[in-house]
Amino acid sequence: MSGVTVKFPLEISDKNSGFDAITTEELQDLVKFNIKNTLLTCPDERTFDEEDYGACLRAYLFEFTESGVIGDMESVIQSQLSRFVPYIEIQSLEVTNPQDMIINVKLRYFINEISLNDFIEIQVSY
Repeated sequence: MSGVTVKFPLEISDKNSGFDAITTEELQDLVKFNIKNTLLTCPDERTFDEEDYGACLRAYLFEFTESGVIGDMESVIQSQLSRFVPYIEIQSLEVTNPQDMIINVKLRYFINEISLNDFIEIQVSY
């Protein structure tokens, strides 16, 4: 059971010599974490990443009155995930704005490494 990366939020662990780690058996959790990070991070927000990393979904909160915004968001989401989370296959993607200032993203995907279908729902608001 080797560690793949550290768990967030960082917590000192008695089990390991340092922080708790996500193990190979917990790849499903790691994939969800990577998807969520990719969708919620804005370009240039994390200086150690590539400058165009992140879908920056919060930036779309004020743009829902314009036509075509949902299609633009879906395109950005698909592009960012295919580039930065290439080990998943998107099966379905739904972006909705049921209330002002809230964006809902529902994503069904297949994790190639462990041959598993999974689902994540993210709600973005201010």
